[in-house]
Formats: sequence, C-alpha cells, structure tokens
Amino acid sequence: MAFPPDVINPREKENRPGLVYDPDKKSNFYVEDIQLLEDNISDIEEYLNTEPWSGGTGDVVGPSGSTDDDIALFNGATGKILKDSGKKIADLQLALGFTAENVSNKKTALSASDDYYPTCKAVKDVTDGKQASLGFTPENVSNKKTALSASDDYYPTCKAVKDVTDGKQASLGFTAENVANKATDLSSNDDTHYPTTKAVATALTNINIAPQTLLFPTDSSGTYRYAVMCCDNADDTVWYSCSGYSSGTWLLKRWTMVNGVPRITHSVTLTNQPNLACVAGITKMGNYVYVSMRLTGNGVFVCERHLASDLSGAVAMTISGSAPSAIDRTFIFNDGTYLYIYSGSGNNVYKYSVSGTTITYVTSIAFTSINMFGGIFYDGTNIYGVSSFGVIQKYALTGGSIITTTTYNFGLDFVSPQCSGVNYESHGNLRIFNSGLPATGANLFFRYVVVPKP
Repeated sequence: MAFPPDVINPREKENRPGLVYDPDKKSNFYVEDIQLLEDNISDIEEYLNTEPWSGGTGDVVGPSGSTDDDIALFNGATGKILKDSGKKIADLQLALGFTAENVSNKKTALSASDDYYPTCKAVKDVTDGKQASLGFTPENVSNKKTALSASDDYYPTCKAVKDVTDGKQASLGFTAENVANKATDLSSNDDTHYPTTKAVATALTNINIAPQTLLFPTDSSGTYRYAVMCCDNADDTVWYSCSGYSSGTWLLKRWTMVNGVPRITHSVTLTNQPNLACVAGITKMGNYVYVSMRLTGNGVFVCERHLASDLSGAVAMTISGSAPSAIDRTFIFNDGTYLYIYSGSGNNVYKYSVSGTTITYVTSIAFTSINMFGGIFYDGTNIYGVSSFGVIQKYALTGGSIITTTTYNFGLDFVSPQCSGVNYESHGNLRIFNSGLPATGANLFFRYVVVPKP
C-alpha cells in the first residue's frame, strides 16, 4: 500500500520471536495478516482509481474543488497533481482574437452581398463555371516548347521568344539606345549627343521666325473689292479664297501647292447669294467650306456652304435665331463643332450650332474692346484676330480682355493692304493671309506670311 508523500511510512512490522505464521490459526494476528490487509486496500483503490498518492502509471488527481469549464494545469513536476488554471477556453480565444464561425452568414452559393461569406466550394463552383463560359482551356503542357520551331502545333515560352529576338538583334547589329548621350535640349554643341523630338520641337517653337512670305500668282479676274482666305488645317498645302471683283462677280477658289507654287484647282461663282456687298469670312470645318457675307443695302448677314474637295454643292445656309448685324467685317471661324461669327462692330462673338443646312444661334460671348479687322482663327485654346496693320490680338474663346497683342511687319508692299485670313500651322506658327493691290499693278494679289504664334 502507498502512503501520502507527507506521511512517514510506519516502522517495519514483524511477528514476536518464536511465533510462526499459521494461516489456519485464527486466534493469533500475524504480520502477514496486516500485509494482506494493506494489499487488499491497495487493490480496491486501484480498482476504484482513488489512490491519490500512488506512484503507478496514469494516476492523476486534482484539488478538492474546481470551477466548471476551467482549464486544468499540472501542479508541480510529479505529473500526478492537477490544479485549477482559473481560465476557460473562451478566455484564451478572446485574447487571441479568435471569433467563432458565424454559421448563419455562411453561404454555399455566391450572391451580391457584403454580409455573407462563401464556402471554398461555392467559390470554386463559380470560378469553374466562369472558366467554362469564357472558353478557358488549361495550359497544354505537352505543346509548350522552350525553343522556336517551324510548327503551328506548338507554342513557345516567353524566354524562348526572348532568346530568339535577342539573337536576331545581335545578328542584325542592333545597338541599344545610348541613354547617356540622349539630350533633352540643344545646348550641347557637339556631334556626340542626339536630341529628343521634344527637344527639337521646343527649340523650333522658341525660334523667333522672321516673316516668311509667298506671293500667289496674279488673279486676272479683275480689280478686287474684298478678299478672304483660309488654310485647310489638315493639309497646309491647300487654301481656299473668296474674292469680289469690280465686275460684280464673286468667286470661291481652291488652291494647292504644285511644285512649291500655289495653283487654282477649282473656282466657282457664289450664285446662291445675289446682291452681295461684302464677303468677309471663310472657314473650313469638316468636309465643308463656309463663307460669311453681307447683302447690299440692308446689312443682312448670310452664309453659304460648299464641299471642300471641289467646291461643289453650294447651299445657302438657313440662319435660325439671332443673327449679328453685318457690316464689312463679318468674320467667321470654328472650333470643329460650332461656327462663330464676329460682325466687326461691338464686343460680342456669336456662337452657332450646325445641323445640315441650318445654323442655329446658341449664345453670344462678350469681349472687352475687341477690335479685329482681319481674319480670326481658333487653335483649340485661344482665338487670334489680325488687322491689316500687322497686329495680332489673342483672346480666350470664353471672352474677356485681350491676352496679348503682337505687332509684325507684313502687308507693306501692297497698296491699300487688307489682312484677309489667319490659320494655325501644324508646327506651331500662324499663317497670315494678305490681299490687296500690289504697288506695281492693278490686279489682286494674295500673299501669306508665317509668323510665330504669340
């Protein structure tokens, strides 16, 4: 029998001298009887598993009391005594940030909700279905090749393609960009560095280009009365002009460069607008050329449209809504969608929408002291008005005051010169068209001058 560790084992027992154990003799109490009693008690404890101090395997005991659901811990190093930890499993879950599964929000199918979460199988089912609906095909590993071959059955890896292209570059003498010698401006005066396209464009824009002129051939239609001209913005080599002559004829013409010389390719009479007093504006928008005019006597503004390709299909445009009071300077320009009219008097520019053969008044834009005698052009940001005296005025299309005023010396070789048009060139300059009587003759001349945009 085992005793508690804090109880000293009693002294060893033995029979009196001369007394011999006889199991059949019941009148005497022998040491063997005491040992048998202890062995029986030990057997009962082992059977009931209630021997707290036994040194046998698996015999663990706890304190006399505990808290329900608390975690049990070993007390000491014997491996036989337990104690109450004072903590429950829920306490440890909370400390570790554990959140029990929200079974009510778990879904086995996807839905458009941020309140539920899908199972892995739900996600897999949807992605597998999406692959099937998109015609997804798993990689055909057997047909993947790490080297190129003349076959339509196999497909190469990225590395296989890179290896071949790198080798082709080497065989063709390809040289990678020399980044160290790339210059973003033209300040390096040497043959080692090379400029970027932006560096060249910036340098050209900043050059103060002296006026460059081109004199058009003599127009033999008669002495001019009024003349206007515009450039085809999509093609700097094509121009359109409209002129009135002393004979009373009004001609719309299309010009193009032939071996560096302007030539008339088409010429039509403005027959749809009789009794013209003045043609003061011309602009190309889309597939058409629009001409703004004033009728004799009543100052009524009118507009005529022609196909830009050959000047055919002349149509007198119907003007709906307010129309500006027309005087000599009834200039017209466009922003690619709307037509704009400046009557040459007052401080307003009139905006019109275009639908078929009708232009409809939209609104008027107020400016401060606007005074443009020649053509007007819009470059996508600002409008430019030019006078016959070489003055270019820049305005915002939204109205307001002049942004800048720049004076150039052009038109001085004409008797009674008149600025008759302005357009924007693709490389950032303005092309100014002049018309007038040359000092040496009586026939009408056109000339254009290229100047930096202010």
